[in-house]
Amino acid sequence: MLKIFLDETFALQDGSHADVTVYQIDNGQLLAKIDDKITTLKNAEQLVGFNGDKENPTEIIFKKTMDCMRLLLLTKPVSSDKAIKRA
Repeated sequence: MLKIFLDETFALQDGSHADVTVYQIDNGQLLAKIDDKITTLKNAEQLVGFNGDKENPTEIIFKKTMDCMRLLLLTKPVSSDKAIKRA
């Protein structure tokens, strides 16, 4: 249900949060890896912050109107071969 909420409230340009294998932050923008493709938020302004490392954030902070939501990522660190690379 959380990923449906994320799709409806903080939509990605392409794909679903349910299919994301890695989130990263690059130049203040959320990058989401789905299969071998990279997508971003439809509304980049919804990303207001993160905690942890840019390549492996432990928490992502989204904002919609006046409300903020923190998404705590409970994942293992990814190896460098799985890291997102900008095209």
